[in-house]
Amino acid sequence: MPQVVIPIVVENKQVGCCPDIVLLKRGDTIKWTYKGPIAVDFGVTTPFDEVRFNGNGHVVTPEVRADAASGTYKYTVAVHDGTDVLIADPQVIIP
Repeated sequence: MPQVVIPIVVENKQVGCCPDIVLLKRGDTIKWTYKGPIAVDFGVTTPFDEVRFNGNGHVVTPEVRADAASGTYKYTVAVHDGTDVLIADPQVIIP
C-alpha cells in the first residue's frame, strides 16, 4: 500500500510536519524524516498496532489497521535539534 512521507522541519526552534494534517487510508504507512532522533506518540488512540515509534533519521509505521475507526488521530512528534527537544502536534485523518 502507499507510503506517505512527512519531512519534519525545524526553523527558529519551531518544529513542523509537512503536511501537518495527513489523510490516510487503511493499509497506508507513514514515514517521518528528520536529520536526527525522532519520537512519535499517538497516546492512547491510534490507527496503528502500536502507539509509539522511535528512530534516528526516519520512522516508519506499520500499516493503518484494516479495522481502524474513521476519525482524527492527534499525535505528538518530538525531535532533538542538537540543543533542545522540540514538539509538534500534527494529525492523521482516516476517512
